Amino acid sequence: MMEQCLTSAVKRYLDQNVHATAVFLAERLVAENSSEDNLGLLADAYYRSGAGHRAISLLERHMTSNQGILSAHNRYLLALCCFEADRLSDAENALIPSTSTRRSTGEGATKNVPNGAAGLYLLGRVHRRLHRTDQAIECFTESLKLDPFLWSSFENLCELGSQASASLFFGGVSTNPSKVHLDENNIPPPPSVSRRIHSRVQASTNTSHARGKKALSRTITEQGASHQVHRHDDLPSTIPSSQNISSQTPS
Repeated sequence: MMEQCLTSAVKRYLDQNVHATAVFLAERLVAENSSEDNLGLLADAYYRSGAGHRAISLLERHMTSNQGILSAHNRYLLALCCFEADRLSDAENALIPSTSTRRSTGEGATKNVPNGAAGLYLLGRVHRRLHRTDQAIECFTESLKLDPFLWSSFENLCELGSQASASLFFGGVSTNPSKVHLDENNIPPPPSVSRRIHSRVQASTNTSHARGKKALSRTITEQGASHQVHRHDDLPSTIPSSQNISSQTPS
């Protein structure tokens, strides 16, 4: 139960980038049980906290005591730490342990690389830094076959001068004009036509606004006049007629 709680806590703090706490708890976890998974979690905590050299030391000690065997995850992590420490031979050895396989080309040289497309991408970076252009291109190409969204591999292919087309990896639209179907309703007009349409719409809008203002003004004026007439009609007649005035005048 304690091991499960520590494992969950380490992963949570790694996700939240609270690296110091993750390292402390991962060390307690390894002290409790130095399994392959727990060692990998501690190495990951070391790496994320900026202590890649401690991750290398931890994984190499475990590999030595375990007859050179590491899990795929830990092999990839060891290779990544070695690559960033500029230990290129060690990084390559972690990704492809067999010397004969490492020197070969083709599918056999890459099929056992750990962590799928990311591992092939990392191996391609190792080859590129060692100026093995052909092998680097092969690794980047294979990584894109596994994961077409790994844009960094395609970017490296372009930088290395590879003639690979993006449509080979990302699908894309057919380059054959006879196979391209366009919806005429969705084709935007040329800029000049678009400007004329915009001008006409704007002029029509301004005219409508002007007419609306005039109609509103006329309605208000008519309502005001009508209101004034009703007010005069409703007033009582307080001005006496001339006959009433003469009859009220004393003789």
